[in-house]
Amino acid sequence: MNLRATYYERGWKMIKIWQKWSVMIDVNNVCGHNCIYCPKHIRHLRKDQIMQMTEEEIINAIKSLEGWPGKIGFTGGEPLNYPDFPRLCEIARDMIPKEKAIIFTSHEKKLTQYKDIIDHTFSEVYINLHTKEQKEVCLHHPLLLAVGDMAPDEATMKTLIENCWCNKMWSPIIGKKGAFFCDCALGLDTAFDMEGGWPVEPGWWKRDDYSDQMERYCHLCGMCLPYPGQKLSDGEELISYGLYEKFKKHNLRNIENMRIVKDRLTLGEIKKNLNGWEPWHNRQDRGYEGPAYVNESKHGIKLAIVSAWYNEELLAPLFLKHYDYVDEIHIILDTATNDRTREILAKDKRVVIHEMIYPPDGLDWTLKQAKVDEVYASINADWVFAIDADEFLFKKGEKDIKGFLARQTGEIMWAKLWQVYRHETDKDIDYTKPPVPQRRHGIPMEPETIPYYSPDKTYLKPIIVKGGRKPVWDCGCHVYSGSLIECGDLMDGAHWHMADPVIAVRRRLQTKARQGKKNLQLGFGIQNHFVTRDSILYECWLHRMDPVVIYTGFEDEEQDIISGLTPIERWRNFTYFGMEDNLQGIDRLFEAYKNMDTERFITEAYKLFPEQAIYINRIAEHLISQGKYDNALKLLVDGLKYNPNYGEIWCNLGYIYYVMGKYEEAEKYTEQALEIESDNETYKENLEMIIKAANKAQGHESKEFNDKSCLTD
Repeated sequence: MNLRATYYERGWKMIKIWQKWSVMIDVNNVCGHNCIYCPKHIRHLRKDQIMQMTEEEIINAIKSLEGWPGKIGFTGGEPLNYPDFPRLCEIARDMIPKEKAIIFTSHEKKLTQYKDIIDHTFSEVYINLHTKEQKEVCLHHPLLLAVGDMAPDEATMKTLIENCWCNKMWSPIIGKKGAFFCDCALGLDTAFDMEGGWPVEPGWWKRDDYSDQMERYCHLCGMCLPYPGQKLSDGEELISYGLYEKFKKHNLRNIENMRIVKDRLTLGEIKKNLNGWEPWHNRQDRGYEGPAYVNESKHGIKLAIVSAWYNEELLAPLFLKHYDYVDEIHIILDTATNDRTREILAKDKRVVIHEMIYPPDGLDWTLKQAKVDEVYASINADWVFAIDADEFLFKKGEKDIKGFLARQTGEIMWAKLWQVYRHETDKDIDYTKPPVPQRRHGIPMEPETIPYYSPDKTYLKPIIVKGGRKPVWDCGCHVYSGSLIECGDLMDGAHWHMADPVIAVRRRLQTKARQGKKNLQLGFGIQNHFVTRDSILYECWLHRMDPVVIYTGFEDEEQDIISGLTPIERWRNFTYFGMEDNLQGIDRLFEAYKNMDTERFITEAYKLFPEQAIYINRIAEHLISQGKYDNALKLLVDGLKYNPNYGEIWCNLGYIYYVMGKYEEAEKYTEQALEIESDNETYKENLEMIIKAANKAQGHESKEFNDKSCLTD
């Protein structure tokens, strides 16, 4: 295998250097920690390889970045260990606009010592203290499993490298030995005493071709190789055999207890490792990957949440972790709550509990909404999220939600939330990790593409509001009235309503048990009134192979690195039942059961979201086509409970009474369909034919009714 082949000649498709979100200045490789899998390999470096950039080199580095479009970061090692850190900050303030200057640190003591000067100099501060908790829960990628040693063949190695997540999502870097397209390249160059990077000169980052550095470094790196993450507390570093021999040759330190991996991975193992592989999410100790805090011009903004809860012990830990960046969390807690919700909330100092007593017959959405409005009005914050316990908001491509909201000029923002389900490759929920990366699969449908009553669609809610306004929400906060200025941006979100069968069954059935009579009378929460345990489990099963629909903006969205297909293309290639629209699912089920017992077909088909009239109507249409009118009639009457304003149900009822010769009823039901959709030509034709058939039955001339039913193509 020729691992040293010229990559550029093979047509590499790497991201341009200037397209990356930031560039780093590696002021030193001096660090007090001893972390395994450090990209700079600091724990392994010899003493003669430890270095600091001079003041002149730092100034020259910043000058070379004139016109750079992204952020400019100071990193290491540990930048706070720089011999004259205040002078370093002075240089940064003189040469870099504050909104572009960022810093990374893991030095707790010096962070306290220099906090004022740091906040005066840098807009974003990234902190990773390597605490005991972090070492026990955070996962780091084993980058010492060199892809050149581990890939099964050169073609696979090439595919993995050109799709390297680190190159696409991280940063080029300037260090003591020059400029590099990737900080992993800088680390390898230092460790193996290589010839250094490009000269640090104006515009070095504008080059389109960096195949020279790719050829020199990429095969020695394991960042692109799909492999399970390791915890810092493990203490044992994995290293591929070839790279280990290179470590020995260069007399690197701390290699005695490394575990050497000699066997290459098979293509099948790589594909298996790809399932759920997201090495860029390595901060499992908190709910997001962005800066610890942002120094806005007004010293940051305050965010708050208002949310109404009942028995949410399963979602509470995930909710609190996800909204780690929020300053206050106001929970309207149903006093009937009898699980561990209170205990969990009591451990978070940000939480304020507002007791809510409902009428004896259970939940009342109108009272709940009034309480949400009341609590919102009492909150003193720049922005307030009015959300449910199963709604996890984020903004694609934005690591800093506070900074994102600080840029908004409007007063109210809509959120677009995707329904998510547990994919068959998803693992059990890890409550120490952020929720969003754990459940990203669902139906890829935009809100405007399908009828409102389809259960799989995304939905929109105007639920991010500036403090001190009067949004006047309706029940559930799906609509608001008033004259608030709407933001041009949308927030994204993952709706965990059905993200896991265990959570879904418990939450939906206990909500069903708590729903009050007033809710039913007003049509609120119909899906909870009629849901069953079997229907919930069947819905979860049906969606077990959904495509990825949740993108935070920090994943590799462009293609599957093995198949070369986009997620949507991959989804379209699946043909098994459940991957397509559920109406087509009923069609497939009908084909499977058309020669079997009618009741069995109804039982199976009814599991496809029985609370949705559109599905009940489709089941009935198949029964009509078989001439099983009594069965269809009963089903359609039931369907009206779920959506009495669905015209096709009334139309099909009219057809059934027509074939039964009951023209008066047929005419009545078809007229009802026209009341709902007055411009529907099919309904008009049906009514005309029914009237003619009635006249013919009374001895008047008429042509035959020319339509079977309202069957849709």
